[in-house]
Amino acid sequence: MKKILSLLLVFVMCLSLFSCASTPAPTKVADTYLSAIKTNNTEQLSKVYAGDASDLNFKEEYGEMSDEVSEDFLKSFAEKLTSFEYKISNEAIKDDKATVDVAIKTYDLGKAFTSAITEYMQDGFGLALSGGSEEELNKMMQDKFTTALDNATFDYESTVKLHLSKTDKGWVVDKIGHNSEFANALTGGIADASKELTDAFQDEETE
Repeated sequence: MKKILSLLLVFVMCLSLFSCASTPAPTKVADTYLSAIKTNNTEQLSKVYAGDASDLNFKEEYGEMSDEVSEDFLKSFAEKLTSFEYKISNEAIKDDKATVDVAIKTYDLGKAFTSAITEYMQDGFGLALSGGSEEELNKMMQDKFTTALDNATFDYESTVKLHLSKTDKGWVVDKIGHNSEFANALTGGIADASKELTDAFQDEETE
């Protein structure tokens, strides 16, 4: 009887170890997630992301804007967004929550678009005063953004935490809304740049 109980105990331990081994750790899930974003692999994203995977497919997301800007611009924008490099470290797990540090290097799109918007505000104002048409203003805006994108430098670096949660299917990356610092870093500081511009405009209005 003791031998049978011992064998059953070993069997249960093996099952437990197998179960743990078959569930990818947060670091592995984060790596799968980031790799899927780089390759626009929506199917892979859906397995490790808590939200709608199509929201992180930059080619699909920005392709819907083709009526507003040129396809060449959108293609270049999507390529730069997915050209980031990353390194994952410092996995930390507490109950059903986990974080990993992600060091990201990518194009400084925040700086590029700040420059484009600033130039457009200056030159567009003059064009509007001289009777420029809406079509001319739109073309100027697109030209400014295209130039800024072409000249964007690959020197934006930031280390942020990526948050994950454990579900009955294993670890998944939390929705992008719960990873706002990561989203900002991934897009080269666009969120920070947008906030700075908004704050600057608000300060001018209050003066």
